[in-house]
Amino acid sequence: SGLHDKLCTIENIEVADDNARKNKNKKYGINKHDKNRQYENEDLVDKLFNLKYKTSKYSLYKIYEPKERIIYRLPYYPDRIAHHAIMNVVKDIWTKSFIHNTYSCIEGRGI
Repeated sequence: SGLHDKLCTIENIEVADDNARKNKNKKYGINKHDKNRQYENEDLVDKLFNLKYKTSKYSLYKIYEPKERIIYRLPYYPDRIAHHAIMNVVKDIWTKSFIHNTYSCIEGRGI
């Protein structure tokens, strides 16, 4: 089966949901998602499978520490879950294509 089939499973979406929420359980977007978690996860599988998923609009906010800058943020559902679901499928493929001295944020290599 292809990458699309691996992406579009409820198991992959549930793992992605769990990974996306690590250390963030008190955030508004997660609490909102939890009210309809099963339905929304199944809906995301359907949207991905039928190629109907579209990235949501970004919300912007300004932070001032350590310096002033604008942060672009996507909603927890569906975007952060979809991002983790995609990475679950392609991470090993991408990692194998990196040169040996690539470390940053790679499990077992970097931070």
